[in-house]
This record gives sequence, structure tokens and C-alpha cells, in this order.
Amino acid sequence: MVAFVNDPSHPRFYGRDNDRMPSYGTEKSLSQREIEMVVDWIRQEWYPPKSAVARK
Repeated sequence: MVAFVNDPSHPRFYGRDNDRMPSYGTEKSLSQREIEMVVDWIRQEWYPPKSAVARK
């Protein structure tokens, strides 16, 4: 998924048929860490900050 968010126009995904999804990594609009965070969020593999948990 990280590779897809990084460059969905790569031949192993959509290639030249990609007409909607931006290439966040190749366009440098997101860092590698930000892309990984987006993927974690999509997969629901993120955790709230410890300070947010402590307030509950």
C-alpha cells in the first residue's frame, strides 16, 4: 500500500491509466513518513497519543 500511495502511476499498478490518484511520493507532496502514516490510518493501525488516552 505504501508503494501505491507513493506512486500509483507505476506500471505494476495503473501505469498510464492512472487519471485520478496523485503520486504523493514522486511529486514530493508527502514525505515517506507521512505516506506511511496515511497507510496506517487506512488500515486502522494507528493509536491515539498517550495524552489523549490518559484524559478518558
